[in-house]
Amino acid sequence: MVRDVLGIAAKRVVFLLAATVAALILSSGLAPMEPSAQTTSAANGKIVYEKLGDIWMMDADGTNQTNLTNTPGTNEGQPAWSPDGTRIAFTGPGALNEDNSGGLGDIYVMDADPSTDDATNLTNTPDFLEYQPSWAPSGTQIVFVRELPGQIISEQQDIFVMDANGGNATNLTQTDANESDPNWSPDGAKIAFAGVRDGGSEILTMDPDGQNEEILTGDGSDAFDAAPDWSPDSTKVVFMKQSQELGCCEPWEIWAVNRDGSGDTNLTSHPSNDTGPSWSPDGSEITFSSDRDSDENPAGVDIYAMPAPTTLPPPDETASLTTSQDSDAMDFAASDVLLQAASAQTTSETTVRRLTTDGSSTSPDWGLNTAPKITKLRPAKDSTTTDRTPLIGAKVTDAQTNLAKSNITLFLDGAKIARTEFAYNRDTDRLKYTPETNLSLGEHTVKVVARDPEGLVTRKLWSFSIARP
Repeated sequence: MVRDVLGIAAKRVVFLLAATVAALILSSGLAPMEPSAQTTSAANGKIVYEKLGDIWMMDADGTNQTNLTNTPGTNEGQPAWSPDGTRIAFTGPGALNEDNSGGLGDIYVMDADPSTDDATNLTNTPDFLEYQPSWAPSGTQIVFVRELPGQIISEQQDIFVMDANGGNATNLTQTDANESDPNWSPDGAKIAFAGVRDGGSEILTMDPDGQNEEILTGDGSDAFDAAPDWSPDSTKVVFMKQSQELGCCEPWEIWAVNRDGSGDTNLTSHPSNDTGPSWSPDGSEITFSSDRDSDENPAGVDIYAMPAPTTLPPPDETASLTTSQDSDAMDFAASDVLLQAASAQTTSETTVRRLTTDGSSTSPDWGLNTAPKITKLRPAKDSTTTDRTPLIGAKVTDAQTNLAKSNITLFLDGAKIARTEFAYNRDTDRLKYTPETNLSLGEHTVKVVARDPEGLVTRKLWSFSIARP
């Protein structure tokens, strides 16, 4: 029987404190496995998240919640959007151990189109647990965590990078301590992650090749820092922090820090557990998981969004007032500006918006999801027909633009079909092509490539067969 992969991945973030080992338990309901946020604009894309062991997707305002995996008895979680919004990486079930004692986790990728069922296992490594995928901004690589036999602890977390097809997996950290929660900066220059350093879990950055490691947060054993996520302009990192000053375990809170390690700021300061923060694509909000509205035991968790800070830290009142001490009028003006700026960065109960209400939603990741969609395939994928000149087509749509035939390329059995030979109706989004001559018996492949004016590309490849009547 396959073991609960998400429970393993969420709870096995182990920290080395001095010469002892302390376990930091990130329950699946509270763990920050991934990124996200939200606004009500359709241009701000979709949010993928985890709910009851399945991957779900919803609009940025919390509506149109759709189960993408729907696999009873199998757990998937920790979803991460690809930069172009066409694919989702996630943690799924792995193969059984050699002694058949249970299943380990693997990294999967699936099409973001809910009408398809094409999840691919990229790692498929028996006896290794892998989780927490994050895409490179190019979409050509994925960073993730793999647990290996450790020199000091039995199961040690290292950060790996691999090609987006699962090839060329390389260990970037290779330390005797634990590293987890990798997140690639949008500018491609750095990878942020959580690592055991100086007696505690800190937020660090490194180059994409694992070099030039730097510590952004330095609380030592006074706090656990985890789950970093970059702002869209790569200037800030949001993360979750659990204070240890009064002993374990204080509530998790959402913090943010500048790229150079300055401006460490608490964004929530709430008595509940606030975890798994992530920026919206436009940088205006931060999404996170929280149990703040739950009266259950154990507490139920839902997904929320709050305004994102524009600067870190918020403007300093004392400094602002000092600069205007020569004039009462200037004092008043400076104070007014200060209060406006501070209020724009202070999270209050009136500015936090609840996106889910089921008490079982966590690990949100917010993606643009503006690449074209290719659905309603004809002939259907893996179908068989006796028609030697079947109608070949698809529905090709784009949420932000009105596609033209010039945005679409059609291939049949590897041969490019001239655009003058197929039709595309911009009102119905229908692509249609009928071969002029009989196709041969057997299998045929169709590929549709749609590139919108912004350069986002979607490719759909499928096969069908022709049989004798």
